[in-house]
Amino acid sequence: MTGSWLGVGIMEQAPCGYRPGHPRIFVTPAEQAIRWIAPNATGRELVTLFGRKVTRTAIINWRSGRRPMPQWAIDRIKQLLDEQQRAIPKLKAGPGRSTIGFARWRARR
Repeated sequence: MTGSWLGVGIMEQAPCGYRPGHPRIFVTPAEQAIRWIAPNATGRELVTLFGRKVTRTAIINWRSGRRPMPQWAIDRIKQLLDEQQRAIPKLKAGPGRSTIGFARWRARR
């Protein structure tokens, strides 16, 4: 173990159970659900997503697992997920550029 300039080893400063190269990620079910419906949403966007019935700090507490989500918020997430699932069958695949480019590449080989 190498020492730092303070004379304390690197692993001695690390939290208990820390493994170098492996980040500790704890994901709660609320965090997964919120990331699924709004992957890159900011605090304000999440507040508007829940109809301004809740504060940003309350959402942070749900995501971290400090507070349980109320039933109306769970119902809102279910509603948003159902809307996304209804939009999936409406998608139609077309002969995009990648398909044509792949066919040309394949023909040249």
